[in-house]
Amino acid sequence: FYIIKPTFKWGHDVSYKILDRGIIEIMGPTGISALINNLTRWISSLQSGFVYNYAFTIFLGTTVFLIILTNLDYCLIQSELLGILPVFALLIFI
Repeated sequence: FYIIKPTFKWGHDVSYKILDRGIIEIMGPTGISALINNLTRWISSLQSGFVYNYAFTIFLGTTVFLIILTNLDYCLIQSELLGILPVFALLIFI
């Protein structure tokens, strides 16, 4: 009784309160939904309703894409395909 009850309480505290309700919940559904919610609020705050802002954003995105596209062969040859490829993959999806 003196060993089992504290052991069960400790196991409950660690497995349920810390791991399940803490780490897994933050990195899992609650954390991902909060991240998406904050990201969409930030993106919607960028919308001003002015056409010239949208045109500038399209121009800037196209310019960055073309710079990456034109330098892709040179960078891939220099880095032997492995070092820089994840960086370009991240830049394309950002």
